[in-house]
Amino acid sequence: MRSKRQMLLVLALALAAIGRPDESSGAGKTEQEPRKPDDPAVYVARTLSVSAAGRDAFVACLRQKKLPVWQQMKRNGLLADHSVFETVSVRLAAPDVPAWNFLLLSHLEPSATPETFFKAEENREGERPIGTRCEDAPGIETRRVEVLRSTPNSYYPRPAPGTRLPGAATEFTVPFIVEYIAVRDTPEALNEYRETMRTNNGPALAQLIRDDMLLNFIALETVSVRYAQPGMPEWNQMHLRGYFPDKGPVPPDAMDAALRRINPKSGGAAGIFGRLAAIRTKPREDVARQLPELAVR
Repeated sequence: MRSKRQMLLVLALALAAIGRPDESSGAGKTEQEPRKPDDPAVYVARTLSVSAAGRDAFVACLRQKKLPVWQQMKRNGLLADHSVFETVSVRLAAPDVPAWNFLLLSHLEPSATPETFFKAEENREGERPIGTRCEDAPGIETRRVEVLRSTPNSYYPRPAPGTRLPGAATEFTVPFIVEYIAVRDTPEALNEYRETMRTNNGPALAQLIRDDMLLNFIALETVSVRYAQPGMPEWNQMHLRGYFPDKGPVPPDAMDAALRRINPKSGGAAGIFGRLAAIRTKPREDVARQLPELAVR
């Protein structure tokens, strides 16, 4: 027979288990709860369409009006870093997908939440007359605003773009491949995709980073979509891969070798990506460059 002390311990453990959130799905957390340092990284992403005629004015507006706001949010402990990416070319696009050419990516500090971030941003924007935001200018359309979190074992954001690497004489702007990925919206497909990223693709890309074939890799999963313009495609994953300008994107045979090195039973690129093709599509895939003058780090 259990002692009274043992019974109390069992009861306490049971109560703790009942109240423990499901960390794999994000259940049990609210946007009002500050994140812990070991929680997934959280981002806010905005995709925008900017006309060619309005491009320079838009970038100048971001530098004049937005950059000081992002820098203040950094000082206030809301932003870890912020990046602005401009599309250089579209590698692939699904039919009838609306065009966009800017991605604004805000990485939140662990102590911040999406709600506190949006609230602080709205407070600063509210100080300006209506219609004077950079996004309100003619020829500019906000396509989508979303909150994302990092995919387990698939998040290697450093080195930061535009920095001087060990042994490098000068700084350079890092080109990126940006993938907008739509995994079939079922628990089974989403869990399979995350597990494949966690056990195969993420570690393989980390190996390529260690081998100096890739600069960094950021895999993100959509948590919520705050706004989507009518006609926009749906996606629930966003991947960014920074690569060396003189080496170019990682060739398929290098990815295949890395996958086989990480998991010899994976079947390499053919086995992994053959299966992924059955559960996901790509509305868009771009080559983009980060604008260093608008970076906050």
